[in-house]
Amino acid sequence: MVPDIETAEVIAFADDAERRILSSKERPIILLKKKKQLPEIIAPANKRIGVMLPYTPLHYILFYFLKKVLPKGSIPALIMTSANISEEPICITNEDAKERLNGITDFYLFHNRDILIRSDDTVGIMINGKFRMIRRSRGYVPKRIKLLYSTPAILAVGAELKNTICITKEKNAFVSQHIGDVSNLRSYNFFEETIEHMQKIMDCKAEAVVCDFHPDYLSTRWAINSGLPLIKVQHHHAHLASCMAEYGLDENVIGLILDGTGFGYDSTIWGGEILFGNYTQIERLFHLQKMPLPGGDAAVKEPWRTAIGFLYSCVPDYSVPEHLKEYPYENIHQMIEKNINTPYTSSAGRLFDAVAAIAGGPQKNNFEAEAAIHIMHAAVSVNIEEKYNYSLSKKENKEIKLGSIIAGIYDDVIQNVDYQIIAAKFHNTLISLFCNAVEVAAETKQVKKVVLSGGVFQNEILLAGIENELTYKGFEVFTHVKIPSNDGGISLGQAAVASKLISKNQQEVLFIN
Repeated sequence: MVPDIETAEVIAFADDAERRILSSKERPIILLKKKKQLPEIIAPANKRIGVMLPYTPLHYILFYFLKKVLPKGSIPALIMTSANISEEPICITNEDAKERLNGITDFYLFHNRDILIRSDDTVGIMINGKFRMIRRSRGYVPKRIKLLYSTPAILAVGAELKNTICITKEKNAFVSQHIGDVSNLRSYNFFEETIEHMQKIMDCKAEAVVCDFHPDYLSTRWAINSGLPLIKVQHHHAHLASCMAEYGLDENVIGLILDGTGFGYDSTIWGGEILFGNYTQIERLFHLQKMPLPGGDAAVKEPWRTAIGFLYSCVPDYSVPEHLKEYPYENIHQMIEKNINTPYTSSAGRLFDAVAAIAGGPQKNNFEAEAAIHIMHAAVSVNIEEKYNYSLSKKENKEIKLGSIIAGIYDDVIQNVDYQIIAAKFHNTLISLFCNAVEVAAETKQVKKVVLSGGVFQNEILLAGIENELTYKGFEVFTHVKIPSNDGGISLGQAAVASKLISKNQQEVLFIN
């Protein structure tokens, strides 16, 4: 946090649009490009830093006294973090803070004005001249999103990570503030509090509930146990519908949906999908090749596992790269061969993890998507047009094979090609591959409208590259600006699908396999 725009531009670059949003009444955090004055310890291996301006009187008082004690020429900046342990909701009472932050906090600054409702800071980034929300919360909630159909009050309970809920009233959808990971008990309690609070402030009582397909999501279990009429919406269909709802679309579209995980119609883990459809009907046209996830959820936290799994599956008789030899790769081979705790996934998020780890990036994720973020920032400063070979079948319902891409990356690693070069070639490859796949899908279905959604589209290179290329090729491309592309937008998509189903007296979405 810095006291003003002038100070912000000492530590980061900001264009006119970024300056305008920084100083807006909403006061979000914006991820700005760093200047060299910042120590590397602040957001290491990241080309950007979150910057925000004061938005409460207390913030201004802090800077007033900070400027008095700082040596002349110092930068008046404060490193801020939310008052919570990772994955838990923020503290909102003095007593809660003393109990939960004991042992990690040196001093407390208390206030005699109580906080009624938790609301994290909104976080966003400018990509292609548009402000893209990564976390939609304080300042933007509960702004309405107009729906096409007026229905009884619908409660959509979202996904598991980055959870939000959505309540509809007449033709309006109201998406809640960021709740977080509801597998955490405190966050789950916050989830229940938010459901009650949103219905109270909107003066409505839910008459139907919508949830994700995943049977183990606590939000899904809550919906099932609510006693309300239940509608289930597949995860990636909800992503597609959320972007459609943002723009008031009500027609068939191509959906390029890229994320980390989502329970599919076939009970496998999806995440690299090209879909076709609308609110009430969906068809899976293409998906990334299903690859092993050795250890299941453990592989999400340890990309070295996915790296070994991808190499073992795509590069026959490969030699384990030196930086991966410290890990028990032979155990991973055995797990894959014997199908021991090794689900398969078409996830684009896991593809990023695997490639980052193969190329020499992070082998473990200390925070969500660390490896994917790392390889993106490695590619930002490299301007090349090279890409890896790939093949794409022009038939529907086909896997997009990854073998030649992974083999090309492996060859570069063995030849000691620079990590940044590999990162740039990988991004170039995905932009070309997905744009070609959309072209094939659109030619088959005779549509020119494309929606891009899913958490992988927080990758600034991928989003800008695909949006620009598809626009150049004559497509009308729709991308998120009002809600996040990640799972923070799932609840809106669920609500939009349910709204259309109810208006048509249709019981469930028609899936065309």
